[in-house]
Amino acid sequence: MSIVPLWKLKREFVRLAGHVAGGPTYVFQYLTATPYYDRFMAKRSKVHVGALPMSRRIGLYLIFPQNGLLRSHLRALDHLIDNGYAPLVVSNLPLGEADLSLLKSRSFRVIERVNFGYDFGGYRDGILSLAKDFPRLERLVLLNDSSWFPLPGAMNWLQESEALGVDYAAAAWSGGVRRPAPAEFAKIEWRVDKSRRNFHYASFALNIDGRVLSDPGFLEFWRTFRLTQDKNRTVRRGEIGLTAWIMRHGYSHAATTELYDMDARLMAMSDKDLRAVFDRLIILDDPELNHIRKLVAQKTGHDRRRLEKLILMVAARRGASYALADYLVRTMRFAFLKKSPVNMKDGTDKIISALARDMPGPFGADILREIGQSRADRPALPDLKLQDTAA
Repeated sequence: MSIVPLWKLKREFVRLAGHVAGGPTYVFQYLTATPYYDRFMAKRSKVHVGALPMSRRIGLYLIFPQNGLLRSHLRALDHLIDNGYAPLVVSNLPLGEADLSLLKSRSFRVIERVNFGYDFGGYRDGILSLAKDFPRLERLVLLNDSSWFPLPGAMNWLQESEALGVDYAAAAWSGGVRRPAPAEFAKIEWRVDKSRRNFHYASFALNIDGRVLSDPGFLEFWRTFRLTQDKNRTVRRGEIGLTAWIMRHGYSHAATTELYDMDARLMAMSDKDLRAVFDRLIILDDPELNHIRKLVAQKTGHDRRRLEKLILMVAARRGASYALADYLVRTMRFAFLKKSPVNMKDGTDKIISALARDMPGPFGADILREIGQSRADRPALPDLKLQDTAA
């Protein structure tokens, strides 16, 4: 019988104690957070009319401009416009006059709101502002600035998501593969099962068609959505909850990057390419997995099967859009690059920076500049014209 490590016992004790202590607070927030927000906090929102006309195809773009408005924000808006979507910008932070002016020039509406409820709180405000327009909408795209998008040389995700011909299209999914305990990573089998309880399509990029939008239940989902300042609960109620609603009501769904055959892809790689994927894995904040990766890197030798299994384990545990970011961008023309890994201090930021340096055109330089801005005071952003932000 194996002995459970002390660090794992401590982790589980802290987690259990938190659930017990937070029980009353959780119940109170569950019952009151959304009504309180709607009655009091929402009144502090500011709605601005933009310069562009509204259309039947809306691109709701949620931003959190903690370093001010960035070139990547403007590129994403220009891309929406170029592909026939009228942008609706929702900002989870107050905007300065210059930034607001730039956003109004590239949207039909800008909403400044209190930062409550994470991305789903912002999506909710934007969607509820469109409630009376839902019967005539053809498409609604949900995007947020947690990713750099659209990457140069990548697929046109807006066109590809439409081409899937489904009611609910995403860029990626998570939670679709059963995973063993990290220490037993060699037992993982890459079998995608979208009926799994925690399966969900990632909310950083969703394209929803008119059939869903015309369903009164879709709007009701957002009206009654339970807001929270707990990130894990937001994922469960938001990404997992919305995916479950779509599937429960019989709407068709898919992702532009499905990865059903990820295990076969790894098996077909040369030793050199497989090692590159392994070395560029992004694990995020998981000490146990990071420790296992170091052991595997030291002891694997020519046992490529262990490399393959650990890559699959990390992808299943963290989601491919994080874990396999380098592979997806370089090999599969993935249009998104998640930003949060640049804050890691385990070398992950170097993986993202290397990707940016290898990108064609000015966007890579902009990403490197933004990484630098996140660690220093923000320099002034020039008043960019539409053509100045073309990739």
